[in-house]
Amino acid sequence: MNGQNLDAQAYRRIDVIVAAMLGLTAIALLASLRAMMLDDAFITYSFARNLARTGLLRYHPDNPFLSTSAPLYAILLGLTARPGLSIPTVSNALSAASIFGSSFFIYLLFRRHQARVGGFISAALIVTSPLLWLSLGLETCWLVFLICSAFYFADADRPVLTGLLLGLAVVTRADALIAAGLIAVHQTLVLRRRIPWKGIAAFLLVVLPFLVYLLASFGSLVPTTLDAKQAQNRLGISGFYVDTSLLEGLVIMSKGWWNQSRLYVLMLPMLILGVVALPKARWAWATAAWGVLHLTAYVLLGVTPYFWYYAPFVVTLAAMIGLGLQLLNQRIHTGWMLATSTAFGLLLLFSQLISLQRISAAITGPLPANTDPNSKVLPGSNGLIYQKVGEWLNANTPSDATVGVTEVGIIGYYADRQMVDFLGVLWPDVAHALQRRDLYYSIPQYMPDYLTLGPSLSTFGLPLAGDEWFLSNYRPVETIEDPAARHEPIVILRRTEDPADLVEHDVDISVGNVVEVNGYAVEEEQLRPGKPVRVRVDLLNRSEEPHRVKTIAYLNGPDSSLAYWAESEGSTGDWPVGEPFSVYHLFKIGDDLPTGIYQFGIRIIVDDGLFDEAHHLREYEIRDGQ
Repeated sequence: MNGQNLDAQAYRRIDVIVAAMLGLTAIALLASLRAMMLDDAFITYSFARNLARTGLLRYHPDNPFLSTSAPLYAILLGLTARPGLSIPTVSNALSAASIFGSSFFIYLLFRRHQARVGGFISAALIVTSPLLWLSLGLETCWLVFLICSAFYFADADRPVLTGLLLGLAVVTRADALIAAGLIAVHQTLVLRRRIPWKGIAAFLLVVLPFLVYLLASFGSLVPTTLDAKQAQNRLGISGFYVDTSLLEGLVIMSKGWWNQSRLYVLMLPMLILGVVALPKARWAWATAAWGVLHLTAYVLLGVTPYFWYYAPFVVTLAAMIGLGLQLLNQRIHTGWMLATSTAFGLLLLFSQLISLQRISAAITGPLPANTDPNSKVLPGSNGLIYQKVGEWLNANTPSDATVGVTEVGIIGYYADRQMVDFLGVLWPDVAHALQRRDLYYSIPQYMPDYLTLGPSLSTFGLPLAGDEWFLSNYRPVETIEDPAARHEPIVILRRTEDPADLVEHDVDISVGNVVEVNGYAVEEEQLRPGKPVRVRVDLLNRSEEPHRVKTIAYLNGPDSSLAYWAESEGSTGDWPVGEPFSVYHLFKIGDDLPTGIYQFGIRIIVDDGLFDEAHHLREYEIRDGQ
């Protein structure tokens, strides 16, 4: 009995030592990486700040959409903002604590099955994971913690606590449903346990009220970010290169880490051993499968890849490597083998520490070229300049100003203004326009008071610097240089005058049962020499088959000759069938345009001439500019 107590006490001391080692590692890495800024995280920070200020979970009081994929995380941060704590600082600390918690619960899971050596190596690989630390500040680390703890409590047959944790995970990010379903299948079909009704009840007790809250607050359970990421995927925009798939992104990151340390090759034999050990380690099947199922689900969703989408793979790889090392120690009971397997683990840890050192150095230091795979496993270069742009906007623009940006997180948080993002994260109609490959929609639709663009005045490759309509509406007012000289300057432009009202007109035009024109709107006040004009055409797709459709808005002069025209082209394969949408046609009327009566019309061309219809819709008298 005394011997058993001594063993129990010794094991408890080991657990305390392991927890201390993992915790101190997390603290040290947080201190080294705390200055890292990830743009997407700041979108959730804006939700948290607005919740603290107004009690409303919104990006901005005037934006009614669920444009964060992490509502619970925003609420947690919003609660901390009330005492005046820095939201980014709190989020980074919570991420570090979550990485520690994830690692320790995986260790505890292994310990339950007398696999302390493998558990310690798995935990150490998680707490030093470059991918998790690159995600610092995102809800990703918190989500991984909730699911790792759920793996442990499910294995310990604690269904109520498991259900609560999985419920919290699902309302943090909906993709946690993958882990919840995986644990349910693992418990009932693999481990042959009874259906955990109490656990299911606990899960629903968390999830259902939250879903009701989201429906009442936003009218939808689906965040706008899903549409935005799917639209970006259709356009080839990703966190890697143009037209990069999720699987290609995984390969690119692997190349980057391989370039940092050849020691990563040691993962391969350990993974093979893990596969060999897995059939007898049924308790680890759910943990090992999570990363694979998560990636599969994202492929099926058709979203564009970003590195934090691969975070579940960290847990899967760490668990498989831990199983492989544990197998070595169980099969060959010698001190030499224990030393060898420990050396394998330490070398893998050393390779990850090399990557972490590269991340720390890259926060403020030089970065490789964007074409280099190494750049995809390092923090971005935009944090400092985006913060500076946001601070300038906050100090130099009215509080009710609207600002158009490409990446909305950091700039939007520090600007503290209503934002219009060109990537469609905040506004569903912008995301839908991107799905139609309409890259210009957000500017004429919202006419932001200010814009932030690169020095070439382009976005998505659109040459705005040569666009007469654009240059008539916007003028540069400030150029912000990067304090660290790692990012190109950012130009801030201000709208030159208030936009004119769009005057609505109903029409009913059907072209070959392919497309309908249901209405249009014109800035009629602007129809005079020297003025830029917006024309919006309202369309409806009637065809299940893809057709190339060109819409042209035009003005014919008093002598019936073509005076001005602007066109938009797209495919009905990118347009939802039966749902109305709008496209903009933009032009500037010349200073020397003769006065007189002009005919406005719309022309529709299908498949380069299969159908070609022009409709004169209205006459306008164009006078001088006074």
